[in-house]
Amino acid sequence: MAIVTKKIESFQIVFVTEGEYSFDKVIISDDVVERDAIRIKGKDVSLRILKKNAAIIVGIVETSRNENIPAKKNRRNKKISGLGLAIEEGLVYGNIFIYERERNILMYEVNKFGCFVDHFLKYIQRCCKGSDEFKDFDIKLNPVLKSNEYQRMQNMTFHKSLLLEVANPKQIIKAYRHKNDALWNACSSGAKLGCTKVKALLSVDARGNTVGLSSLSLQTIVDRALSLFRGPLGDNIKKIQVEGYESDSDDNKLIPIDLIADRYIQFMELDEPRENTDLLENQRTAKILELYEDCVDDFDSIFGK
Repeated sequence: MAIVTKKIESFQIVFVTEGEYSFDKVIISDDVVERDAIRIKGKDVSLRILKKNAAIIVGIVETSRNENIPAKKNRRNKKISGLGLAIEEGLVYGNIFIYERERNILMYEVNKFGCFVDHFLKYIQRCCKGSDEFKDFDIKLNPVLKSNEYQRMQNMTFHKSLLLEVANPKQIIKAYRHKNDALWNACSSGAKLGCTKVKALLSVDARGNTVGLSSLSLQTIVDRALSLFRGPLGDNIKKIQVEGYESDSDDNKLIPIDLIADRYIQFMELDEPRENTDLLENQRTAKILELYEDCVDDFDSIFGK
């Protein structure tokens, strides 16, 4: 057995629909849990609900990979060979999560071999495509930040600057869908020059007659950069920092908010065998429930009771 540390990131789900249902009802519905796996970004994704009550839902996202399977190597004779998987078999990984119904808080296990949280939401949406009950909805993730920094950014009355630092701009523009916005233009220019890193500073002069950066446009760029950060290219997003003022008072200081460094991140430990025979569902469930209880006071401080 080996103790393995798992990172847990927290988000607040913003669920938008004109229907009379909510996110929690969708993820426990037959449309989502009673169906075969769906192919998402080259992996087969499915969902199982492990525990639910009036307050929380615990589930595990199963990801099976049956392409580009690595070989195994014998340490003694140094022979490399295949794993011998049947065509219908694949390597399986798990991402445990807990969802608090009242405040729409999602605590999600980070596992780069499994399912990224954005891909999990894509899975939910694809499950409900064509559903008679669940249709015409949108899901957005807001990162939970220490001291509720994301909400502080939204509530600023004057946004002075946005700083973006990105590595491997060529990779970013290949995956980025929002052509000709500020992030795409910065990465495109950097890629043409052969840059391996790009730093883009968008700013206005100090307060006075200046109205500040457009709040709506700034938040759009921030949300798009955060979406990249949560996906497979996340390691390339090095900094997303907003500076501004929280009120029109002259004695207010310029507030810097780092939307990566200030994320609310927790960890849990699993006792893993050398070779797994399951996804350690019981252990994962116990650990995420224990972690959630430890985080409730923080959530009360951030969101209110």
